[in-house]
Amino acid sequence: MVYKVDINTERTIGEHVLRYAGSILESNYYFIDGFSKSDNKYKVIQKLPLGSHQLPFREGIIQANYSMDQVCLQNSGVRAYSLTLESSKDLQHIYDFLEEARIHSLNYKSDKVTCRVMKRGFWSELSSLPKRSIESVILDGDNKQKIMDDIESFINTEEEYLDKGIPYKRNYLLEGLPGTGKTSLIFAIASHLDMDLCIINFSNSVDDINFMDAISNMNDKSILVLEDIDCVFGGRNGEIAKTGITFGGILNVLDGIGRKHKLITFMTTNFVDNLDSALLRAGRIDYKLNFDYSNEDQAKHMFLKLVNGSKESECQQFIDRVSMYKYTPAILQKFLFKHRNDSIDVILKNIDEFSEMCGDNPDKSIGMYM
Repeated sequence: MVYKVDINTERTIGEHVLRYAGSILESNYYFIDGFSKSDNKYKVIQKLPLGSHQLPFREGIIQANYSMDQVCLQNSGVRAYSLTLESSKDLQHIYDFLEEARIHSLNYKSDKVTCRVMKRGFWSELSSLPKRSIESVILDGDNKQKIMDDIESFINTEEEYLDKGIPYKRNYLLEGLPGTGKTSLIFAIASHLDMDLCIINFSNSVDDINFMDAISNMNDKSILVLEDIDCVFGGRNGEIAKTGITFGGILNVLDGIGRKHKLITFMTTNFVDNLDSALLRAGRIDYKLNFDYSNEDQAKHMFLKLVNGSKESECQQFIDRVSMYKYTPAILQKFLFKHRNDSIDVILKNIDEFSEMCGDNPDKSIGMYM
C-alpha cells in the first residue's frame, strides 16, 4: 500500500519541503535557490527540481513528485505547481518528513530577507532583498537601542510569559510622517533577527477568513507587517475604509484567540489620530514609536555617513544652512547621496535644490532643533 500527501506549494510548508528535499536529494541535478550564511561562510541553498525523486529518509524512501500544471500555464499564464509525497511504510513516515522539513527551515541563515504578501489567504513571495545593517538606520536619540532591547527581551523570555499566563506576542506601532524610516527600521530588524517579512496590504479582496488563515500559516521565522493600519478605520480623507477585514478580525489576530504564538507584529500608520482607541489600549499595542522630521543629531549622522570624506566642520556648515527647513530622513538621504562625492562648496551651492525637495517651506518661526 502506498500512502500519499499533497503539499500546497503556495503556502510556507511547500517552501520548507522543497528546501529540505533539496538538501537530502542524491542526484546530479539540483535547483539552486540562493545562498545561506553560517559563521561568515556562504553555501548554496538547494531546492528540489521538477520531476520525480526518491529521497532517503529514516530507513525508508519518500517519493517526491514535483510538477508544473501546463494547462494552467497555457490558459492563464500563471505558473501553478503540484507537489506530492509518497511512502510505502505508513502515513507517519511522511508526517515525520514534514516535521524535519519544518525544523530544517529554522536552521538556515540567508544573506537576504524574503518578503511575502498575502494573496487569497496564501503567502506569495514578493522579493528577496539583501539584508540591511541595523547600524545603517538612524533614529532620534536612543529610540533604536530601546526598541532593539525590547525585541531581544521578548525573544529571550518565552518561558516567563507562559509561566505568568501572558500571551506570548509583541505588537509594535510605528506612527508618523511618511519618509521618516518606519519601513527601513522594520526591514533592518528583520535582517538583524534573520527573519522574513509577511506583509498585508488591506484591500476589498481580503476578508477575516483569508486574514486569519494567512496568519496561521506564517513561517515561524517571519515578522508580520500590517501596513497603513489606519485604512481599516477609514481612508486618508475620511472616506469609508476600503478593506474586507473587520476591526474585530484585526483585534482577534493581535491579542485574541486568533493570535499566533510567538508572533512579532509591526503596524505602520501616517495618521495615528484615525486609529480607534480600542486598538491603542495597553496590552494590545505593546510598544509605540513616533517618527518625525529629522533633528540635528540625525542630520549629522547621515551627512558623515553618506558624504564621502566629509569632516565634522563641513557637516556643521551644512547643518547651519538647512536649519530653517523641516525635512524627513528620506529627503535628506536623497539629497546627500546624490552629492556624496561633491565638496562642501558644491553641496552648499545646491541648497536651493534641497529647498525644493523640502517643498520650499522653511520654518523660520521655530528653529528646527529647538
